[in-house]
Amino acid sequence: SSGDFAGLRLLRYYNLYRGLMRHWNEVLPGEIFDLQYEDLVADPGATSQALFDFCGLEWSPEVLDFHERRGEVRTASVSQVRRPIYKDSVDRSARYGAKLDPLRAALAEWDEA
Repeated sequence: SSGDFAGLRLLRYYNLYRGLMRHWNEVLPGEIFDLQYEDLVADPGATSQALFDFCGLEWSPEVLDFHERRGEVRTASVSQVRRPIYKDSVDRSARYGAKLDPLRAALAEWDEA
């Protein structure tokens, strides 16, 4: 089915991404900051501060007030930029239920390899 084809393409794309990140973590150990989306939306302050610390930047809590700034935004994400960090996308895949099980299984196999 076309869903299977899309899932296979997604799996290939994601595995290429993971291979690329594995490469860069081997070539530049300790130079890549892995940020999990779920961590960011669960605790934006702590996660953002950890990123700033990693980059050697001075932390300022005003960083979290990005949505209150009124400067011009020239991207398709203009509506998102005007909102505080939100959790709407966390666990969004749950609505697909068992349809994603083959993809999850294939990703788990790749992790074990």
